[in-house]
Amino acid sequence: SFPNGIAVDPDGQILYLGLSGNRQVVQMRLWADGSIGEPRPYARQTPDGLALEAGPAGGGVWVCHPGKALVVRYDPAGRPTDEVELVLPGGGEGRAIACAVSPDGATLWVVGIEALPPGADLFTAMADKVTVGHLWRADIEGSLAHAEMLTAVGVISEADHADIRRGMAQIGDVLIVGGDGAL
Repeated sequence: SFPNGIAVDPDGQILYLGLSGNRQVVQMRLWADGSIGEPRPYARQTPDGLALEAGPAGGGVWVCHPGKALVVRYDPAGRPTDEVELVLPGGGEGRAIACAVSPDGATLWVVGIEALPPGADLFTAMADKVTVGHLWRADIEGSLAHAEMLTAVGVISEADHADIRRGMAQIGDVLIVGGDGAL
């Protein structure tokens, strides 16, 4: 198994780790002396990036599903409660790779790619620069609807840029490139 997504709860006491090969997300207790507790099952899903909610709705964990066009939210007990579908204009599906939740807990940001043809190897496609990256935004406050797609070559407002910068700080530096190589 290999780790593919990591987050620490706001209290700094629980580490969430996505294990793609094991098709699960586990929790581990972080002790005051710096030691880490034994992994315990949290959610049964193949993960490809995850993010914790912080704001008023805190406690949920959003997990990217690499084989499907969706991101699933799990409650603190590890039960699925919501999902956001990644829709491309004109049809087609995206594949979620990484996500972040805005500091106020109202927005879910997702980066991913357009689905590849069946049998295509992701790493070969990336090396050949034939993947098309996208950025999605979903309002996760209140009832959920499908994610609004924002492409890196599209128009993104200054407010969106601020949310993106805050969100990306949670998941690391991410470069989103359109199919033509433009940012």
